[in-house]
Amino acid sequence: MQSRAPLLVVFLHGFMQDGRTWDVVRAQLVALQSDSASNLKNTMPLFATYAPSLFIEGEATLGEPGGSGNSTISNTPADSSVFTDPSALLSSVMSITPDGLACERGEFQGGRHLPAEEKLQEEQRLSAEKGSQDGQCLTAKEELQEKQHLLVEEKLQERWSLSALADTAHQLVEREREKLTELFSTKPRLLLVGYSLGGRVALEYVRRHENDVDALVLESAGIGPVDAAECARLAARNESWARRFQEATSMADAVAWWESLPIFASQAALPQKSRQMQHLMRMESDSHILAALCRAAGAHTMPLAAETSSMLNSLSVPVHYVYGTKDSKYARVAAGLVSHASSVQLVPVEAGHNVHLEAPEEFARGIAAIVEGILTRGTP
Repeated sequence: MQSRAPLLVVFLHGFMQDGRTWDVVRAQLVALQSDSASNLKNTMPLFATYAPSLFIEGEATLGEPGGSGNSTISNTPADSSVFTDPSALLSSVMSITPDGLACERGEFQGGRHLPAEEKLQEEQRLSAEKGSQDGQCLTAKEELQEKQHLLVEEKLQERWSLSALADTAHQLVEREREKLTELFSTKPRLLLVGYSLGGRVALEYVRRHENDVDALVLESAGIGPVDAAECARLAARNESWARRFQEATSMADAVAWWESLPIFASQAALPQKSRQMQHLMRMESDSHILAALCRAAGAHTMPLAAETSSMLNSLSVPVHYVYGTKDSKYARVAAGLVSHASSVQLVPVEAGHNVHLEAPEEFARGIAAIVEGILTRGTP
């Protein structure tokens, strides 16, 4: 049998780290591929997972080509992806020494010295001299610390905007596609799957790079506020969430609050092992980055829902919207798509917000059917 062209399945995580829950789905797809009656038999799906909350540098986990035109799917945990430690993010931008007057050099990318930091350091020197002269050194320090924090916030929000996340994802994906093109002598098709925040990133990805995607799956993802009033309400809510993360006494405190939100209520029925896995992944998050994501990549930063619906209708590739029937908020989003984005195929699943965690078998079967559809459409 002639080997089919490879297909890269990319999963964009939700707000907090989510890689190991996707591994459950990946294991289901492995089982389907080994089933002689499965439509995935003799196909070549390969996988990569990326977490927006860790979006500095990533490396995909990919399957290796097998003999006789077959392939295997790597089931290495997504945590094998190589990410820069998110806790280093703030210190790489600027850190305040105990005396409050010194800052380190660095930037998000390349370690270059920030011009803004050079200016700030000069202000620090002059203010320190002035403070020593007039006895108001403490006030000068406080003012400089506030400027430092504002600079950090500005750089964080610039780094974690939806457009920045989408472009970073695109760079990582295209890098992997280039590797696969060299390996298989043909460019792999791309199935982009985005969950929750990852869905918002996926929408921005398609908006900016439509021609690079062969199919899109949105899982429990918002499509934007309906009007300016809702945009303002979401902005206020997300600002309160950002402050909640910033002011949390510990990550455990932040995660406990997050897990108490009504949208995750259905996860209480999950097996203890699944709940524990999810909790431990959330504990690995960084509260400063989560606060920046609330401000820079929240639903209030999206185009209005009508614009997103129009964009979805105009796409030439299949779009699937997966939602949990126990998740009333995103069930309403799905209902709105029926009226305003009729080209989108709805996939209701008996689950809550995190469908791939709560119903991995059904989710995997849906992904497998989409994979088959892409592969049987012929070489572009």
